[in-house]
Amino acid sequence: MLPPPTNSSLPLSKVGETQLIFPGGGVYFWWQAGVVKALQQSYDLTTSNLSISGASAGSIAAVMAICEVDQDKAMEYAIKLADEAGIFTRPGGLSGIWGGLIKRWLEELLPEDCHVICSGKVHISVTSLTVTLLPLHRHVIYTFHSKSDLIDACLASVHIPFFIDGYFSHEYRGVKCLDGSILFVLHNSAWCKKDEFGENKGAYIFNHCHDKKLMDKKWGFLETISKENFSEMFSLGHEYGLQWVKRQNKYRPPKRLEDVWIYGDR
Repeated sequence: MLPPPTNSSLPLSKVGETQLIFPGGGVYFWWQAGVVKALQQSYDLTTSNLSISGASAGSIAAVMAICEVDQDKAMEYAIKLADEAGIFTRPGGLSGIWGGLIKRWLEELLPEDCHVICSGKVHISVTSLTVTLLPLHRHVIYTFHSKSDLIDACLASVHIPFFIDGYFSHEYRGVKCLDGSILFVLHNSAWCKKDEFGENKGAYIFNHCHDKKLMDKKWGFLETISKENFSEMFSLGHEYGLQWVKRQNKYRPPKRLEDVWIYGDR
């Protein structure tokens, strides 16, 4: 079963807890992966005072960050799978086959105890679909039963109807689900309204739209760009992440990420 529908962005957050947030991004996931690489190089992301929330592509970024997956290795394996599937030459690119590639990729990269590592620390946004007057309801998943359950939560969160695997919805824990960021998109927001962060100011949204260098490239949200462009996107995210770390460390270099009181665009 899914947790009850929620309007809260971070159900387990505490005042003073550091919260990193990765919204939906489509192929801009690789920019998020670059940010994650910079954070991994700078901080211990396994600290108990850290939680990471993600929706859609951001759910995968959150899981990989907490599980300390090597982002260069992740890029290398993704390109290998993409070449095997011929996505750079097929007319539809990633359309219709992306979901299967993501599943294989996560099965290879995530540790066997990833569900234990992520439970209570990673919050994955999914959207359930019901036959009611208000058919879309957002749920936040933060307890995972197994590696396959965690991967399935990610697949539910990234499920863009038809584009991901040719099907309208993805069944997760017996419930039909759509992309976890769809309600944010309908409200023209990268995440929940800022007042839903409550009193905790120690939160930061890594929104690709805030990176001017990236936006100047004008790559499409679901565009199958070239290998070189994906690598450039990854590098731009890494550069953005390093600059973000530099800003946080400007006045007092921290030993741990939880030592930083993070202020961001929320």
